[in-house]
Amino acid sequence: EKYRELFGRVGELNAIAIEELQHFQLVLALLERRGIPFGQPVRSPWITGLMRAIRTGTRQQAIDHLLC
Repeated sequence: EKYRELFGRVGELNAIAIEELQHFQLVLALLERRGIPFGQPVRSPWITGLMRAIRTGTRQQAIDHLLC
């Protein structure tokens, strides 16, 4: 039921997810080459502020989550 209006765009959203995972894979490889262990991320005040600003309403909330 949640985000019903996005059901028709699942192909586009999947392409974005794949691109993000490919980017993450590149970052992991770079960390490994540099000898930096992947660990618990540090909480970012900037991201915390963004998450507090997420609007209510299905469409607005979906857009805001994609941006954050």
